Order: sequence, then C-alpha cells, then structure tokens
Amino acid sequence: MKRAPLFSRYAHQRYMVVGGCLVILLCGCQPSQTPAPPGSGVAESQAVVAPGSQGEAWADVATESWDAIYMQGKPVGYQSVTLGPVDRERGILPGLAESVLSVQRFGQVTRETMSFTCHETADGQIISVETRIQSGNSEVRTLGRRQANQLVLESFAGPQSKTWTIPLPSPCGGFFAVEWSLRRRPLSPGEQRQLNVFVPVLNQPAVVQLSA
Repeated sequence: MKRAPLFSRYAHQRYMVVGGCLVILLCGCQPSQTPAPPGSGVAESQAVVAPGSQGEAWADVATESWDAIYMQGKPVGYQSVTLGPVDRERGILPGLAESVLSVQRFGQVTRETMSFTCHETADGQIISVETRIQSGNSEVRTLGRRQANQLVLESFAGPQSKTWTIPLPSPCGGFFAVEWSLRRRPLSPGEQRQLNVFVPVLNQPAVVQLSA
C-alpha cells in the first residue's frame, strides 16, 4: 500500500502560503508593496474567541486568526482562518480559510485570492470541501464530497471541468483536522499524535505528526 506523504504541523497550517506561492510562480508574478489589512498587524498572528464562549464545549467556540504574508521581506497580503462553531443540528464542524495577495504581473499589480472551505463530522471525518483560487479574471473552483472511503472531486476552470476520485485512509480529517484535534484534546507533555488529513491545492491525503 502506498503511504501518504508526511507533512509537519507547521507546513500544514501554512498551506495557504504554499498555494499562493504556487499561483505566483505559475503566473510569473513579483511581490508588490501592499500593507497588511487594518487591525491584523504586520508580523503577528492573533486569535479571537466569540463572546460568551467561555465555559462552553470546545466545539461551541468560534475562533478567528489572522496572519500577514511576506515575500522577499515585503508584506504582500494576509490570510485568515475561521473555525466553528459546530452546527449541532447536523453535527458538522465548519472551517474557512481565506487569503489575499497583491503581486506584480507583467508590470501590473494583480490581486490573487484563495478560499478553502471544509466540513467535518464531530469525530473528525471529512465530509465535503471547496477551494477557490482566483488570479485576475480567471478562477479555478474545486468541489469535493465524501462517498464511502473516497473523495469525489470536481474542478471547474472556465468552460472546462474535470471529475476524479481520491481514495481516503481511515480515519481521515479535512483541511483543519490538526486544529480540531488539538481543540478536542490538547497535547500532553511528551505525547505524540499522528493524523490523516486532506490537503488542499495538492488534493491528496497526507500524514501529520504532532509532538509535545
């Protein structure tokens, strides 16, 4: 059996930066002078917990984090990640990651945007995913939904579309499996944990190893 690639926790949490770099490299872009969004800071990450969430179950807590994105020492954009709260009627954990980059392409500033949406079950099984990558006037949209032990993916780029399936290990979480796992149960000193996750952009399952 072919083993899924191994990703570190840090690499997994910064997949949006990797995806943005891939878009930039493919488009032949260079960083432009673009400040970070107001209130997000330039070199910091911050998490915001929804009011009234203290004392509630981990799944009822909504969190939002912001990061600045740098290239060659210059700020070129930002990314945000929003997790929760749980949809208790359907037992679904929602997650959304978005990023905005401003880069120079053939001497003109181009805005690159990406969004990654994922829904998981309360016990950490991937249900559905959606990715959108927009560069200028072009957009690639990919939808995925779990069927048994595989993820059925459909990609749209202009008038063209493509459908394929990816086998999933069992169990397998989604884009934010690491974050949800740590919210369910933080790592204890000396503990090691291994997770199967599905990685956007690459559209492949991977193994993440956590250690404290």
